[in-house]
Amino acid sequence: MILYRTTNLDFTRFFKNTLSGINVAFGAEHRYENYKIIAGEEASYANYGNAINVGTTANPVLIPDFKGNLSTRFAANGAALTGGAQGFPGFSADNAINVNRSSVAAYGDVEVNFTEKFLVDGAVRFENYSDFGSTLNFKVAGRYKFSDKFLLRAAVSSGFRAPSLQQRYFNATSTVFIDGAFVESGTFANDSRVAQLLGIPNLKEETSNSYSAGFTSNLGKVKITVDGYLIRIDNRVIYTGGFTGSNAATASAQDREIYTILRQANASTARFFANAVNTETKGIDAVISYSTGLGKGTLRTDLAGTISKTTLVGGINTSPLLAGKESIYLDEASVILLTKVVPRLKGNLTFDYTLDKFNVFLRNVYFGKVSQPTNVIANRQELPGRVITDLGLGYNLTKNLKLTVGANNIFDVYPAELLVGSQGTSGQLYPNQAPQFGFLGRYVFTRINVNF
Repeated sequence: MILYRTTNLDFTRFFKNTLSGINVAFGAEHRYENYKIIAGEEASYANYGNAINVGTTANPVLIPDFKGNLSTRFAANGAALTGGAQGFPGFSADNAINVNRSSVAAYGDVEVNFTEKFLVDGAVRFENYSDFGSTLNFKVAGRYKFSDKFLLRAAVSSGFRAPSLQQRYFNATSTVFIDGAFVESGTFANDSRVAQLLGIPNLKEETSNSYSAGFTSNLGKVKITVDGYLIRIDNRVIYTGGFTGSNAATASAQDREIYTILRQANASTARFFANAVNTETKGIDAVISYSTGLGKGTLRTDLAGTISKTTLVGGINTSPLLAGKESIYLDEASVILLTKVVPRLKGNLTFDYTLDKFNVFLRNVYFGKVSQPTNVIANRQELPGRVITDLGLGYNLTKNLKLTVGANNIFDVYPAELLVGSQGTSGQLYPNQAPQFGFLGRYVFTRINVNF
């Protein structure tokens, strides 16, 4: 459970007689955040098949203890049974937390119209977090209007994002589907004992620099907008791969302790939020709109497209204790999640025809190819692009009441099926980590819109 309380005080004034107009704004903000995890019912998280040995190796005496490091209940395949509710076990007393933080901020913004054609906007924001210190960020933007038909614009800015309280303190065990198998995976906080044993660095803030430039053009019936952008994020927070321990006779004391901690959490792997990598995203967004009379009605056509690419920049942000474990800290599945699970190419072609009280729309959306996150080479798979078609018919019953009937994905298109190795025994046919588009097929709807 998370609670936010935000208080703002803002001032603004426009000086119309200075140059071609100057707008000045400034203000302050106070923000309070509180995050709680409350322990649930014992049966929702306890593994009653665990025990501790109070005897000797030769003459064991097992005492039931759901935090014990010995299993006494096994499945038909010999695997130890897990405890608690399946899918997402309840929170235990060890998971319970109650943390908070606050921040204060002040900002100023000046927008100067040097002429009717030339505008420059500058803004700064200072913010102090009770747990991450202070940051000062800026934005500068400009616009030049060559004519009523053509306008250029550009912007540059810096950014700061403190890790959320959930990323810092969330800890729980859940069942996750990885490479065709269900795994009991524990998420541990960065100040936990297992994080210290592995050398997981403490979370720190993400910083960014953004650059964009583009133009808009109004050619009467045709309107065109094109923007390009570059975003660099340093110390980006990711979700690590799964670390394991060991209770083998040859295991180190470190691995034995990790194994015991995971057992107590009913988990077989440990994962963390970490500032593991720097990324760079480049892209272009374009929209072309065309409106014309057709018969007694009006036809509007919109063609929009996005091309983007995210890449890793530099090496992995790690620590000495993680030497040799970089491929777990930032595993291949995490790299794919960062760079290939969102379509690099997406297009949208929409036709909307209006006639008196009626309107009909036809929308075709192309979702480009994506890749399924996996650490198993044999399961690596590129999912091909798909076109999804939506159709709807609307009628204005009154000035304020509109009825629409239609269907999304009218041709009942599904993503490509996962390879057999990725499906495992779960029957998961479609990707659940590469959100190209949904896998529920056709959706028929009736909608009523009321405007007051």
